[in-house]
Amino acid sequence: MSSRSNSNSSSYGYTSRSSSSLSSSQSEVLYDTFETIENVDPGLHIIYNPHTTFTYNHTFGLKEVEETKQAVEKGFEWNNQILTVYIHNPSSNYKNVNPVDLWGMACSSLENTEHEIKEKDGTSDFVHTCSPAIDGDYFSFDKLNSTTNMIILKVSKKSEKEPPIMTAFMLCRDLHESTMRKMRTKERQRQYDYDGDFFAYKNVEPEPCLYVDGLCSKERGIGKLIMSLLDVIVSKSKKYEAIKLAALTYVVKYYYLQGYRFTNSPNESFKKNIKNNPELFKQVNEAAGNLPKLTKDQEHTNKQAIDFINVIQQYKLFNSNYDTRITDEQKKRFQRPTTIYDANTDKFVKNSPGYRKKRATESHDLGVDGWYMYKMLNTNKKRRAKTPPRKGRTKTKKKTPSVSKSKKGGARHKTRRSKKSRTYKTRNSKRK
Repeated sequence: MSSRSNSNSSSYGYTSRSSSSLSSSQSEVLYDTFETIENVDPGLHIIYNPHTTFTYNHTFGLKEVEETKQAVEKGFEWNNQILTVYIHNPSSNYKNVNPVDLWGMACSSLENTEHEIKEKDGTSDFVHTCSPAIDGDYFSFDKLNSTTNMIILKVSKKSEKEPPIMTAFMLCRDLHESTMRKMRTKERQRQYDYDGDFFAYKNVEPEPCLYVDGLCSKERGIGKLIMSLLDVIVSKSKKYEAIKLAALTYVVKYYYLQGYRFTNSPNESFKKNIKNNPELFKQVNEAAGNLPKLTKDQEHTNKQAIDFINVIQQYKLFNSNYDTRITDEQKKRFQRPTTIYDANTDKFVKNSPGYRKKRATESHDLGVDGWYMYKMLNTNKKRRAKTPPRKGRTKTKKKTPSVSKSKKGGARHKTRRSKKSRTYKTRNSKRK
């Protein structure tokens, strides 16, 4: 495994130029990778987008969630060792690297990380860490800079003689409403008006969630560890209620075992929420739990996975790309047997509807962008009480003492009689 950089332009190998001042024609900024920082600390690094500090504030900046910072910095045990967690304040330097360049270097690590794989013929090739699940182009700098709030990197160092390498990463979006307002300002819209990823991000509906936009690892078990770190962040913070992600079909079972479920968004007014149908969620989650362990190349060949895809793809809430749902016309094609020519036997072979269904599912790209799942945490959080109205803005009625109806009526009757008697006496006195 190795990590390669595409720049060597300073003492630490990064370009010292603020990305916030770039126009669309200047967006090609080259940074060295995060792990090339001199004396970088091995462990887990949390780096925040310096263009918005809302994620940081919601997670660690407030006094009432200071315990989160303490819990995270205790570290996490992995392979009989404690991994230290380094939380990088978006307004502070790290190893003399300013926050803007630090963020740029973290983005560069995601974009340029590669590892060696061996082909069947014995040759070797370098591929992106997320290959084949996610293409390396998915991690372009402009996409990360305009839509991502937090990056978690795992930096390893095998020995003093070998340079540090980045072996795993996660990138997150903060879907909290206040954060998204900060990320979608008019200034940022003008800056990224050419970026298709940001254009789609502008239409994302807010939710009280952290969204896992990508998770890749070269080391077995480290991905689960990073997910547990995210559990701590969300469960301790008062701003978030869940973690959200888009699981590819072959890892749906993996996330199901970690507590992720198909369910409505914690945003009760979420447009895609499915109303009054708990039985649907029960059936879909049972199907997810019964899925077999799959590899990437089996999601469009395994019959159980194919059936799962064709059930779940019809629901907007679950389908991350609703444009790829099966239309009525395409459903008819599923039922027709298909005949193909077999060159080995020089015969036409009739295939079953099941074979046609597999071919059609793959050709229609069903499930290629994943299915939305939620891990609910802190659903019993206290909602913020409404601020009482200011004095003088509203009229308040004076409270009257509580009196029973009989007593109240008797009091009125006595008062009327006394008034009449006084009036009568007065008139009589005048007549005299």
